[in-house]
Amino acid sequence: IGMVRDPSTGMAVKDLPLVKDVVIAAGGVITITLEPSSSVCPLIFKLGSDIKQAVVSLDGVQKVRFIIHGHQQQAMVEEYLSDE
Repeated sequence: IGMVRDPSTGMAVKDLPLVKDVVIAAGGVITITLEPSSSVCPLIFKLGSDIKQAVVSLDGVQKVRFIIHGHQQQAMVEEYLSDE
């Protein structure tokens, strides 16, 4: 995740308060909690996709789940990004 850039600012995601939590569970299941800076952020799909691409490239990762806080399309974003 450290190499992923926020599409709106170009800054490293690790330097912004967007990723609230990352949980690594047994069986290679990763749960990432994101909170965009705006409840209508149109780039949340792109940001989540970029983060997911970085995470799934790691050895042992089997599934990635997303929890989105503070976005009007929370359920849609979670469904789009999560492996379920």
